[in-house]
Amino acid sequence: MTNRHYENKTIKTENIFEGVLFIFGAVCLLLSHTDFMQGLQINVWSIIRNIILVAIITKSIKSLDFFGIFFPISILCVIYHEPLGLTAISPMAFLGTSILLSIGCDMIFSKKEKNLNNHENLTEINSAHS
Repeated sequence: MTNRHYENKTIKTENIFEGVLFIFGAVCLLLSHTDFMQGLQINVWSIIRNIILVAIITKSIKSLDFFGIFFPISILCVIYHEPLGLTAISPMAFLGTSILLSIGCDMIFSKKEKNLNNHENLTEINSAHS
């Protein structure tokens, strides 16, 4: 299987996953205006917000974007601090922690190959123009 075929398959799978999440959000939005969900005590906007945050987290995990992983998690912690028993921690502490975790993990797990490839590409471009 070629690299391009694998990349296209990954992109298609990712699009399907995100598409299903947004379709689920649309169905919940429509059902919230009917009698079907009145007895469930579910806030549709919180479902849609959570769907978007989970989609951002999953997409960020695939690309190792640490800010995209930790920042939505901290937003979820701020939103659900009472059920999680995290009432003693301020929202700014969650957000600050996510920023520091993102910077630290990015420094530790940065893709050094990416920088080398950029250097090699620049060298090839410069030698081609000479």
